[in-house]
Amino acid sequence: MIENSYPLGLEIESGINSLDLDDSADVRDVQIPLREWSDGWDGWPPVFLPQYASLHGTVALTVELPLRTNNGAYDLEQGELDRRSGINVAIADQVMRSTLDYVSDEADSLLANQQETFDRGEANAEQRPATELDLDVIGTEDVFLTEFADAYVIPQGVHQRSEPAAARLIDALVANDVVVTQSTQGFRLDGVAYPAGSYVVPGEQAKRGVAGAMLGQGSDISTRVESMYDVAAWSLAELWGADVIRVEDAADLPDLSDPVASAQDTGGLTGAGPWALTLTDPSNVAAMNDLLAADVALGWSPDGQVIIPRDGASAAKAAAATHGIEILTVDAETRDQTTANALTDEIQVAAAAEPGEVAALGQMGFAVTEFSGEDLNDGFAWQDFDVAYVSSDLRWDSLETDAKDEFSAFLADGGGLIAQGEVGADLNEEIDGLDATAEPGPAHANGIVNVTSTAGPIATRATEQTFAYGPVWFTDLGSDVIVDQRLSTNPLLSGHWRAAGAGATGPIDAGGQALVVHGVDQTGTTSGAPIVLFGSDPLFAPTPKGSSHWSARRLPGRRWQTLTRWHDSGDDSSDFGARRSHRADAGSPSG
Repeated sequence: MIENSYPLGLEIESGINSLDLDDSADVRDVQIPLREWSDGWDGWPPVFLPQYASLHGTVALTVELPLRTNNGAYDLEQGELDRRSGINVAIADQVMRSTLDYVSDEADSLLANQQETFDRGEANAEQRPATELDLDVIGTEDVFLTEFADAYVIPQGVHQRSEPAAARLIDALVANDVVVTQSTQGFRLDGVAYPAGSYVVPGEQAKRGVAGAMLGQGSDISTRVESMYDVAAWSLAELWGADVIRVEDAADLPDLSDPVASAQDTGGLTGAGPWALTLTDPSNVAAMNDLLAADVALGWSPDGQVIIPRDGASAAKAAAATHGIEILTVDAETRDQTTANALTDEIQVAAAAEPGEVAALGQMGFAVTEFSGEDLNDGFAWQDFDVAYVSSDLRWDSLETDAKDEFSAFLADGGGLIAQGEVGADLNEEIDGLDATAEPGPAHANGIVNVTSTAGPIATRATEQTFAYGPVWFTDLGSDVIVDQRLSTNPLLSGHWRAAGAGATGPIDAGGQALVVHGVDQTGTTSGAPIVLFGSDPLFAPTPKGSSHWSARRLPGRRWQTLTRWHDSGDDSSDFGARRSHRADAGSPSG
């Protein structure tokens, strides 16, 4: 679609220039990344609307208005805000007029190029390098190619880690106009037998680009791009918690069904009980919270399973049906080791977090109350809460003495603390909590990382990948600090992560280091507090749903759960606004 998106960018530029804004307007010349920038592009992941739209064969540009009128600009005089708003509105109006003019003039070309996108998808044809196009602004640095799979298999049965995760993934694919079928008989791939009814996403389809973006692992672009200001990797196959198999040769597959309209219903209550609810998905966590809301007293096994007593059968059956989860009778050994009545009330969470995180916790059924440093200074009813979740919006040095004492007393009484990222690590250091030194990576380094997990209540059933944005890892661990998850030796699967400055902050430096740790504070005013530190972002905005089984894990101490983070990072720094100010985006070169 670059054949249309670049000319459209030029049309928009011409329209803006026709406004004849004088130098006093503080508006720089239009920047088109394909023409001006050494990287040749700006937008990258399909979480950005223009890139998502391009995968559907459309022409879509990001046009950023030049003058800030929000956040840091709120303190400006009203007259200056009005001046800025007037310029922005005039430019936005002209952008839309230029776009409509271009669409009217080039309708046939636009439709032909979109049809070409669909035709090449139907044939699963190889990509055509952009250098073959008759555009003098394209160089080899603009060529980002991929090899499309012949198909993807989303297994059913024993080879599927999470049935609700698989169902969610299938429904998301269908909602995004991706064709999903089912195998009509059992088959084998690489020596593994898969049952009939396993879902298959054919590579030969019009929306193969959408399917590839959702199910592919992404690319490590660290060596190709100097820096990234936002999300650099996005893969539902790697992060939603469902097993997905890439197929290189569709000839290995059996006959396939007609396209499905939705995933089949999953879940149910099996056996005579007691039952084990395994926390491998947000749906399972929501089911646990439904059971607590129904006044079912739940047990807790050493490896982090929720044990449902026989008198909770009716509520368990309803939860299984509502959330599409399978609840099986617990084995005798686990039943004998279970702590009975470990969970009896709804879990009350106090969160200093971003709105997306709060929403994610609410979707999993937790009762969440937001708080800030100002709230703590005004007096906060810590006695009403089980756990504090801190990932943003809280600075220890902003708290008054009484607020610090009350928070410390909550922790010393066994209240849990879940601390994420640099903000959480800083808080842990300020309260002299777990004996762990936080080593921060570059703030904008982000991507899908490979991890190894240890047995225990936190990460026993964790996925082999998680998401990290501004990764943090932990060294110099005290003897009472337990490592739940480590970064793999070569951790970055896809995304952008380079060492910054002279420090050892790259992925190789972080390889093998502790990413998630827990323990009970042993000294000081918060002695007795169970604490978990996360250096990853396992609920990032909101892609890594497969990591959210960490959302409810019991550790020693007062009844509390470790809750993970849903992070919606938007860079609003002044240098970011200046660098990306006022330009027409020529679209992703990978489109």
